[in-house]
Amino acid sequence: MDFIENGLRYFYNMLSSPAASKYHGLLNQGATDYLNSVLQVLFMTEDFREAVERHTCETCGPKCIDRHLASLFDDLKGCTAYTYEITKTLGIDNGTV
Repeated sequence: MDFIENGLRYFYNMLSSPAASKYHGLLNQGATDYLNSVLQVLFMTEDFREAVERHTCETCGPKCIDRHLASLFDDLKGCTAYTYEITKTLGIDNGTV
């Protein structure tokens, strides 16, 4: 078996695995790759994700990121998600501050 065939078999197995249908990604808003990477790492860190889900903030205002992070994590459980509310709250516009 050659290198290309092994690679194709590996990707086919990955795409048809239960994990491939269980996890979803983030859509890039334009130069938000690094932010998306951090958010995906936080989502995949089970302890952090569960802490965000448990957290309730009685004084959360519009500038509080907690509720947006919880909403994003909830979206990622079922579909590809947008980071618009988080980037808006952080003041990020097309990857620039």
